[in-house]
Amino acid sequence: IEQLIEFGTKPMLNSNDNELKITELLVGLYSEYLKLDKSELDNETRDDVPEFEYETVRQFVEINFPEYGWYHSLINSHKITESENLVTGDAIDDLTDIIKDM
Repeated sequence: IEQLIEFGTKPMLNSNDNELKITELLVGLYSEYLKLDKSELDNETRDDVPEFEYETVRQFVEINFPEYGWYHSLINSHKITESENLVTGDAIDDLTDIIKDM
């Protein structure tokens, strides 16, 4: 988690590898989540969780992923429809939210 958070708290020097690195970290984190025994999880909150300002994290994500930005996504892409509705998403915002939630 600490390595993932670094993408939103400081500029990464090897920006050419950032996409591969963050992909590996996210896949690894998800893999560990799937291994958890959900019955042992509690609902307690921790007091020592750091607070991250959205704008600060977003600025570092923009630095670390300069090629990221807006993208289009299809709503109900699994359905055959006469007109597809395009939804605009923001990859920088998506990564910022993930990092803030860590």
